[in-house]
Amino acid sequence: MVRFALLCCLGAVVFDATGCRRHSNAQKVGSVEPYISDPNSVGFDISQLPSNDGSRRWLATYSYQNKTAKFTIEIGPPVPMDSEAGGSLNMSSGTGAILSVVDSDNSTMLVALAKALEAKHAPAHVERASRLPFTYVILGENNSQASGGGFSVKPPGNWTAMKIFIGEGDDEAEVFLNFNPVSRKGQFSEKDIDYGDTVLAKLATVL
Repeated sequence: MVRFALLCCLGAVVFDATGCRRHSNAQKVGSVEPYISDPNSVGFDISQLPSNDGSRRWLATYSYQNKTAKFTIEIGPPVPMDSEAGGSLNMSSGTGAILSVVDSDNSTMLVALAKALEAKHAPAHVERASRLPFTYVILGENNSQASGGGFSVKPPGNWTAMKIFIGEGDDEAEVFLNFNPVSRKGQFSEKDIDYGDTVLAKLATVL
């Protein structure tokens, strides 16, 4: 896929969701790491769901001011990327989806996302969808979270850093979707300010 060819420009450090800073302040692998918030990310809780097809599935929840957004994240099995697309970074890719959940109230989460993604306009006339498919690229595994945003391989941690592509053609947008199954936390992080409005509008249909 053409979009993957662009990933070779990321360089050797690709684990910062808001830039190319490198920090390290996480616990060693296997311990429960405290979640570290940053201005360009929105964290949420995840609970593992059963799966029989090799995919990873979580029920995700975001609660604030007695309002709770609920959605399901499905991540299909990763496939190693070829050398042309992934360069020497040994990255893998795959497909997944965000699924809507009945009785979700996304009002406070959308406010938080609008701020984190630096969206300029709130989505209008949102039509709910049952499923938002995406293509993903895993940028790093067993990473630790950094205080200023992003991730590092040293010290090791339990975070998987991932970029997802939603939409197609002129309507395509990118956002970081990171997760830590040990701490049961997930996170949407800004990829680029230019994607803010599109990512917010698409997520609003399923959160």
